Amino acid sequence: MSKTETEMPRVFLMFTGVTEGDKDRMLDVFEEVEKVGNEWTRIDKQRLYSKLRTTTPGGIISVCYDPKEPSSVYPNSQKWEGQWHDDDDRAKWTAVWRAKVNAHRDAKAAKEAMKADAAVERLEPFKRAYHKLNAEGRRQMLAELLRYITT
Repeated sequence: MSKTETEMPRVFLMFTGVTEGDKDRMLDVFEEVEKVGNEWTRIDKQRLYSKLRTTTPGGIISVCYDPKEPSSVYPNSQKWEGQWHDDDDRAKWTAVWRAKVNAHRDAKAAKEAMKADAAVERLEPFKRAYHKLNAEGRRQMLAELLRYITT
């Protein structure tokens, strides 16, 4: 029998930004926090996740975790808890977060554009040869290309 959400321990996590993961993926960076009185305090224990829904940096959530494997959390148990109290920290994290997300997006787009350009460049000799041929030669060239790519 599985435990219900109320029986499972929760950890409080503050979203502070992103970092580059493997396979060109971005991972969200969270820092553990705890509530002392009415204020949140940082525990200085960082965690990286890709499946938690985040807001902007400084957003604090709680999520259930497996006591046997504390780094393993249950994303469906995520609950909004509040916002980090220091506006300057949030502004700094947000600026760094946006810069990293934009740089990652631009690098990914450039990589895709390079792939497309490379494919077109490899076809350029075929285009030049095609335009040098008469109508019958063009038909034969296209027929050979179609035969080649479909077999």
